[in-house]
Amino acid sequence: MDTYKFFSYASNIVEAVPVIAGIVFYKKEKTKYRLFMFYLLYGFLTDTVKPFLTSDVMNRIINHIYSLIETPFLLWFIGQGITNKKIKALVLPAMILSVLLWFYCHFIHETSALKFSALYDNVSCLLVAAAAAYSLLIMTHDETNIAALPDFWFLTGIFFYFFIAGFLFNFIESDLLKRVWFIHNIISILSLLILTKAFFVIGKQQPATSNR
Repeated sequence: MDTYKFFSYASNIVEAVPVIAGIVFYKKEKTKYRLFMFYLLYGFLTDTVKPFLTSDVMNRIINHIYSLIETPFLLWFIGQGITNKKIKALVLPAMILSVLLWFYCHFIHETSALKFSALYDNVSCLLVAAAAAYSLLIMTHDETNIAALPDFWFLTGIFFYFFIAGFLFNFIESDLLKRVWFIHNIISILSLLILTKAFFVIGKQQPATSNR
């Protein structure tokens, strides 16, 4: 088995790990964490189905639907932990902007709606990484024992993946990306393990007493 296939299979398998952790600790999770688990489950099912598709068109459609949902959801998730009202007020416009940008990049900017858009992937990665970095910065300033907070691990996993993946997406639709895609898989594996840690931190806490 070559390096590419090994890390590709490993990444797909590890995708299930935080999902399983999320299911195990489901009763202790607040609504936003449960929704994050379902987001991860959707990503796992998407990546599981794609290798069995014989149509490249269908494969790209599934990827496009996932990318349309991913950015606004993550911005919403990150926004749930922001306490500054002025900054929090920017979350919804950013979510709407990401959706509008998706439609612009895939239906206007690109020559074909089925093409992957380096512009959208780069901007969305930058947006999510910046939002996660800001929240982490505020958290480290306001909290003392941040390692005991699930949000710290969720935000770290999100930032780690999107900050580095954004660079790789500069080469989307190129032969170079295909040759270095194993790097993306390694980044994905590490991020998923960090997210798994987040669910285990939840498991050590008391059951959720509210849906917030």
